[in-house]
Amino acid sequence: MGDYYYKLIRSMRIDKKVSQKQLSNGLCSVSMLSYIEKGEKVPSIELRQRLLDRLGGSFQNNISIFKGKEYIDKKEKSYFISLVKGSNWDELKNHNETIQEKIKDTDSINSQFYYDMLGLIHISEENYQKAMKAYKQAVDCTMKGISLVTLNQFLLSPIEYYYLIMYYFCLAEAMPEEGKLACDSMQAILENIDRSDIAETKKCGIYSFAIEKYYEIVNDKEWFNIILLNNKVDVAISMLVRANRTFNLMGLLKIKAFIYDGMKGGEKEKKIYDDRIEALEEIYRIAGVRNNTNCNMHFLYDEVLIDISDMIRKRRILLGYTQNQLAAEICSVKTLRRIEQGIVNSQYAVIEPLLQRLGLSGERQYDNFITDDWEVLRTTHEYRVALRAGDYIQAKYLLTFLGEKVEKLPQNVQILKMEKAYLEYNTKEINRDEYLVLLDEALRETFELTEVIDYTEVFFTEKEIECLFDMTLVTDKYKNLDLKDFFIVLFNENNGKNLSKGLQALILRWLSDKYEKERNFVLSDKYAKKALQVDLENNKIWTAYKSLYDMVWNSVKSDNEKDMFSAEIYSKIFVCYILAEFIKDDQSAEFLKNKLNIICMRKGDWTN
Repeated sequence: MGDYYYKLIRSMRIDKKVSQKQLSNGLCSVSMLSYIEKGEKVPSIELRQRLLDRLGGSFQNNISIFKGKEYIDKKEKSYFISLVKGSNWDELKNHNETIQEKIKDTDSINSQFYYDMLGLIHISEENYQKAMKAYKQAVDCTMKGISLVTLNQFLLSPIEYYYLIMYYFCLAEAMPEEGKLACDSMQAILENIDRSDIAETKKCGIYSFAIEKYYEIVNDKEWFNIILLNNKVDVAISMLVRANRTFNLMGLLKIKAFIYDGMKGGEKEKKIYDDRIEALEEIYRIAGVRNNTNCNMHFLYDEVLIDISDMIRKRRILLGYTQNQLAAEICSVKTLRRIEQGIVNSQYAVIEPLLQRLGLSGERQYDNFITDDWEVLRTTHEYRVALRAGDYIQAKYLLTFLGEKVEKLPQNVQILKMEKAYLEYNTKEINRDEYLVLLDEALRETFELTEVIDYTEVFFTEKEIECLFDMTLVTDKYKNLDLKDFFIVLFNENNGKNLSKGLQALILRWLSDKYEKERNFVLSDKYAKKALQVDLENNKIWTAYKSLYDMVWNSVKSDNEKDMFSAEIYSKIFVCYILAEFIKDDQSAEFLKNKLNIICMRKGDWTN
């Protein structure tokens, strides 16, 4: 939604020196892209996202707002992906046959999705010949004519690399005589991905996925180059650690263990990787969730789906507007009523002023400003990097630049005020009370809470929830809004489905801390475990290990705790130790190692 995307697509394309022909190839006509960049035609959200993906503009949070049929279609796709994750192939096959009937001949993106589902079904049946044909059709939808020779001429998104990888993998399985071609093609794909401008999170995911498939193609073949493979696996693991992700990590660790197993004097290194594999398997067992670190690319389809009709209705209730008040001078009350019921697919000329009156834009931002300026988005990324590194001087400089460049929309001003308050509080330029005042000012940019509300019938943006959340760090309540009750209802009602997984985990850990302070350890553990599950589902094991660390903290903080000396507690501490060591969290690793030594000395043989 909004008019920001078309200016952004144009500015990114020009900045990266990409022609309209390159960008539009296989997705739409050059003339259609020209109309899109001028704002004269509105593309589907999926086409818009694919264009941005090709330019490297896919950001950390996939939160998309849809209206009408697009929302229904995306919900249906999400259901198909859930069937894949659950290996429910018969059900997927039944539904997939109905997809093809809906797809238009010109709809290349949805056609690719259909062929992907078809290919996965054939792979589950070990029919690689049919799977190869399905992925060849998927490739031809948007990459017709691509080959080992022409690969460098194509501008590809992560999902397109995925289809290409799956085609060559199936080719090698179905036609072993073509294995060398598949191997050479995979090496070229890996080099292309490494050089590409793909956004960091998706880049590390698709690269690690390609490594696993490359290994499956070359293993035990005469052209197997173990040194090349080892180097590429190291690159993939470094990418994952840098991005705080675990896409396909299990497979990469197993490849490393395999490499050292066949290496003279590699016993010690193999033991290190075996321990890391064991720690990964154990943390998923403790959380009670499916291990998703195996070879998959389902995360490319994952996104939070928001129905704009529901969003407008709940936001109106939150701010206390009647339908008459919200519709005044924008549209008729009847039109607004039909919009809220999802009956009408209104034009953005009607939707935009409604959203603005509600303190919203059509975009849900979390880390990024609402902008059409590619320089602003790049600088925002640099600002986040500086913040994570604790370089507050650089962060303050970059934030000042952003304050001068971004359009002064309420949501943008809110982000600027929140970030300024955060920086000044962490550098001790302001005290707790002043910090609270600044956060309150930031919150008022988009709404002001005046009365007790029904938590199940409201809509907050992620930045507003972040702001409310930060305020709880310095005070227990914001006016008459009990944040603990709000967050509990938020998760009990819809499992936080309208929030990014990163924010879900943050809130769940906060609830765990709240109950721990109240000495309600049962509920504290409950929310800590939920946070652990969300982190693992989000492929963020480095954050997940912190959640597990919180779960055992009460047991390990004192040498005299009786419940510390159990196999279950030892197992959890061991997992935390291995993962802390893996990511070089040296302080935590040393502390946990000491606790493990204490348990070993006191319990004896069972820990050997």
